[in-house]
Amino acid sequence: MQRSLLRKLEHDNVNKFIGASIDGSEYLVVWRMCARGSLQTIISKGVFTIDSFFIICIIRDIAEGLHYLHRSFVSAIGNLTSATCLVNDAWQVKISGFGIPFFIDRQIQKESLWVAPEHLAEDPVGESKPGDIYSFAIICSEVITRKPAWNIVERKETTHDLLYRIKRGGHTLMRPELTLDGVEISSGLLNLVRDCWSQDPGDRPSTEFILSQIRDMNKCYKNANLMDHVFSMLEEYTTSLELEVDDRTKELAEEKKKADNLLGRMLPKQVAERLKLGQTVEPEGFDSVTIFFSDVVNIDTEFCVPENLINKAP
Repeated sequence: MQRSLLRKLEHDNVNKFIGASIDGSEYLVVWRMCARGSLQTIISKGVFTIDSFFIICIIRDIAEGLHYLHRSFVSAIGNLTSATCLVNDAWQVKISGFGIPFFIDRQIQKESLWVAPEHLAEDPVGESKPGDIYSFAIICSEVITRKPAWNIVERKETTHDLLYRIKRGGHTLMRPELTLDGVEISSGLLNLVRDCWSQDPGDRPSTEFILSQIRDMNKCYKNANLMDHVFSMLEEYTTSLELEVDDRTKELAEEKKKADNLLGRMLPKQVAERLKLGQTVEPEGFDSVTIFFSDVVNIDTEFCVPENLINKAP
């Protein structure tokens, strides 16, 4: 019954459930493929450059999908992470891995950096809509900072120590740092994320409130499309690369001209031309030659570099 209901769920930001097999020795679940993989993988690889509009669109997609699932029979997800947020070819985020509690390893989930503090203290780990809002906030921090959850790779604490401090709470809460790197983010979005990871579940906003706030922030991009925006960013990047290549080409031409000029003044023209073409210069024999020897007085003070010697020598 649960699986047949899952197949009926349809939303732009919810991944399509295909089916599941629970008859064999291993449980198998099939979801629609999203070509770009998970949001977690994309962030960890650091393969894309984003701006404030891109960030808002990613966060809005997750909020839209979460809002739909919270109003459906699924209700609370319980295992929302950046790994269950998949991205398709059009850079559209789709929530996946929901509605299958019998597939979730609750022991592994206790080590999850996305689980709300109130559920970390439970055994087994529970789930709730406010808990999903907390998980949503942690994902938002990953998108904004473009770093893994809690920037765990660069932290001194172990995951176990970090989870203990999260559960403990206290006057100064343990939360990810929302440090920005060259991207201008509205203070409204940052405050919304902080509200979503409040220690008290009752203080966390609903998906309706989150969406209303995000839509207000996104009014200036009301008619903009994320895919068009991505193409625009790529065009700008391509143009900047072309300009840089032109500048480097001009610099290379100038340096080549200087090298050719110097070579032409040091060697006979025909010899210099052959050397520039990579051709071998055959030695020539002469029956009689004259050797000129000159002792230049004070050469060390008069001429400091080879170019000066070439320019001033008679």
